[in-house]
Amino acid sequence: MRRQLVELGAEIRAARRMAGLTQRAVATATRTSASRICRLEQGRILTVTWRQLTQVATAVGLRLSAKAYPVGSAVRDAL
Repeated sequence: MRRQLVELGAEIRAARRMAGLTQRAVATATRTSASRICRLEQGRILTVTWRQLTQVATAVGLRLSAKAYPVGSAVRDAL
């Protein structure tokens, strides 16, 4: 999960910079702190909701989506 947060943070940072926005501007638009935006961009935030991610992504001009991939055997109920 950490790797995905780091990658997502880098995408958010790149989009923010391309849009000419500061972390403070994104924080104001999403009603959070600039330090939280900084930690999100660096992948150093582990408690973030889907809604918060969507708000930040939207503020920098991104559309957030998710996709699930199989990663081995599924856990089955014992009968």
